[in-house]
Amino acid sequence: MESSIRSVVIRFLVFFVCVTCVLSQSYYSSPAGLKTQTKEKAFNGIFKTIISSVFRNETQKTMPDETGSMKMSFLGDVDYKITNIRATGFKQPEVKMTIRPDKISLSLTDTRFTLLGQWTYSHRWFGVSDSGAVNVTVTVSAVNVSLAVGLDSVSGGRPVVTVSGCSANVSGAAIRLSGGASWFYNLFTGSFGKSVEGKVQTDVCAQIRRTVDVKATDAMASLPLQRDLGDGLVVDLRLVSPPTLREGYVECLHNGTVYDRNNPVMTPIQPWPFPATDESTALSSLSLWMSDFVLGSCAYALYSRGALRSTITPSTLPLPMRSFLNTTCPREAACVGSLFPQIASIYPNSVLEAGLAAAGSPMVSISPSGLQVVTTLNETVRVRRADGSLATVCNIVVNITVSGSISMNDREIKVGITQIQPNVTSVTNSTVGTINNNDLSTALESLAKQHLQMEKTEKGFPIPVPKPFQLKNGQSYMLNKCVVFTGDIEMSP
Repeated sequence: MESSIRSVVIRFLVFFVCVTCVLSQSYYSSPAGLKTQTKEKAFNGIFKTIISSVFRNETQKTMPDETGSMKMSFLGDVDYKITNIRATGFKQPEVKMTIRPDKISLSLTDTRFTLLGQWTYSHRWFGVSDSGAVNVTVTVSAVNVSLAVGLDSVSGGRPVVTVSGCSANVSGAAIRLSGGASWFYNLFTGSFGKSVEGKVQTDVCAQIRRTVDVKATDAMASLPLQRDLGDGLVVDLRLVSPPTLREGYVECLHNGTVYDRNNPVMTPIQPWPFPATDESTALSSLSLWMSDFVLGSCAYALYSRGALRSTITPSTLPLPMRSFLNTTCPREAACVGSLFPQIASIYPNSVLEAGLAAAGSPMVSISPSGLQVVTTLNETVRVRRADGSLATVCNIVVNITVSGSISMNDREIKVGITQIQPNVTSVTNSTVGTINNNDLSTALESLAKQHLQMEKTEKGFPIPVPKPFQLKNGQSYMLNKCVVFTGDIEMSP
């Protein structure tokens, strides 16, 4: 039985660490870009599944032998030995986790274990012995454990889980012998029963404390401090403060800064404080709050390494749109040449190209109405003549506002673009005369609309939920300066 309880506690602690603070492996004093909230019902549902699977696996395991002696009034001291003890069944306990601002409490109530073994009695002086089978039913009325979550500065500030209190109440051990003169020895099994009760009651909390000291510490030390996002980008997921116990849930604040692994220039952007807990998250067992600071720092990392540059040519556009860049229009089709006749006149039978470069880091903001990215682009517009030579047409400065959406289901997080709004603020170094800013803005907006209609502008990112856990009822909510992802965590049987 002790082995079963120990296995349950090991699995619970590893799960608790991974789900509650999987993103928060070290203390790092800075503003928070990410926040996780894990509620009681996430632990209650999964812990019931863990107990069932663990005790099913324990039913065929052999337990340590039990030896001792009993004093019988007319025989004196009789030695006994219980061997080949194994668990053959158990009753599913009631499991409840309670999270309060001062502690985390875990209670297991009303469970029973059925054990089967072999008994042997022998008298020290008379040489009398007997043997048979023994059935033991141990009733554990309650096991109560208090857990504390904090940071261990000695090991580099990693989160730690410690037992702040533990009590176990074994309410009875019913023993029934069979075989031999079992009808006689059953009258004197009370002493052995008291021994079993006392041993279990003493050892349960000791096993729990040893489990926490070893298994939880090892689990925390093995977790990474950052996550690779691909394309050389890394997100810093360290805690910015110790985990906080709230009424009914555990809250963790995480750094959330995205930076270039090979050029770790920290962003000058600072995150806003998270808004108050929203009622829309109340029914979910797990929620992740992502500030627009995370996306803003990602944009800054890309800008800092010069990645926000591009060249527009016909080959970069969808096939039906490629003729739009012609200076001489195909029959009955609109193109640059029809919108700006002076370009067609000076550079006939040519194709327009544009080199784009961000003038600064894009500004990213999230609001209840959606996602918005604002940036300024410097464009150098050229024409490629029929002989392959290039000629500069003009230089353009354009402010771009991109509107989008963020959504979530049980499998992935989706980011989509809904509108691109260009606004040309200046045209310089023109070789084709005056180009009206508004006319150019209208041409760019038309091009953007066609592109959005022809190309898929929504991309999904798989949610990395480790086995055997599953995410159910995944949803997202756009709030002021952040997006909240919510769902329920379940464990496959």
